Amino acid sequence: MTNIFSLFGALALLYSSVMAFSTFDETHALLRMLNSKNATVILFFIAGFFFLPFVITLTQLGLNGDQGKSLVEGEPSLESKERHKQLAEHCPTWQYVWKGSITSIGVIMIAFTLFGNRIDPSCAFFSAISFLSGYWFVFVYPTARKLFG
Repeated sequence: MTNIFSLFGALALLYSSVMAFSTFDETHALLRMLNSKNATVILFFIAGFFFLPFVITLTQLGLNGDQGKSLVEGEPSLESKERHKQLAEHCPTWQYVWKGSITSIGVIMIAFTLFGNRIDPSCAFFSAISFLSGYWFVFVYPTARKLFG
């Protein structure tokens, strides 16, 4: 079963790299086709295909902040925080990948504002969420499943 998740993660990482390259380069004919308005919807569904299993497995393992009861409305539960700490001990790079993926989306949006059409923010977003999912399934999910599943 782990091989299926690793293969899925590898495909998500491959898709992420194509989207990252497509974010900045529109000179290649294939990449111009990916940056067309008609392709954006298809690329969105492909990114969703890679991202949805990540969200589902994250929730199933109790790492989603909305799971359980918290002391303050809208804050992650204590159990979820504890699981994140435990996962960070076993996979220390995960917290950097998580924060880096979220930060990269903001940086790309700022770059798009500054440089205009030379950067495609939708491809950057698709790249970030696919990378997050791919990294999760290749490197983190097997450990998280052993710890919490």
